[in-house]
Amino acid sequence: VIIVILAGMLLNYWASLGFVVVSILAGWGMAYLQTTGASPSQVDQPYNIARDYTILLTLVAVLSYISLRNFLQTIRHSRFNENRLEMSNKELQDLRAELENRVNERTAEIERVNEENKERAERLRTISEISRYFTAAKNLDELLPEIVSKISESFGFYHVGIFLNDEKDEYTVLRAANSAGGKKMLERGHRLKIGQIGIVG
Repeated sequence: VIIVILAGMLLNYWASLGFVVVSILAGWGMAYLQTTGASPSQVDQPYNIARDYTILLTLVAVLSYISLRNFLQTIRHSRFNENRLEMSNKELQDLRAELENRVNERTAEIERVNEENKERAERLRTISEISRYFTAAKNLDELLPEIVSKISESFGFYHVGIFLNDEKDEYTVLRAANSAGGKKMLERGHRLKIGQIGIVG
């Protein structure tokens, strides 16, 4: 009985059934040998013992089959639940990663928009200050250097220059500049023929 149960647990039901069949055949073989006198040991009613032995082993086989089937179903159910749990965990991890990516994207977008708004606000502030200079300044000689300096400082430009046309609209003349090269051009009285020389002209 122990061998039948162990065979079913360690191998499979068919191995257990094989042991049952072999055991039953062995029991009936021993009963036959005793009734013919070929076996030295003698028992009373050997066929009855073989019959009882067959019934017992058949019951063991049936119970073993039922137990093994339930045991295997439990294992399959546990594996199925484990697989479902793994899939659920993977889906949760994927969802978490996706949400983190979305949060990072939204955060980056918000930071970019905030940066643009800061730049826009700074430009508006600069324009407002330049407008105040226009209203406060008494003459262009004071106003224009302030404007080029403020534009260069606020927008990060290396060179800012302001040209004004002469009275005849023949030349455009550099009136203010913030860079070293621009100041040298101012000293030389730099001017460009309108409509002919360079982009400014």
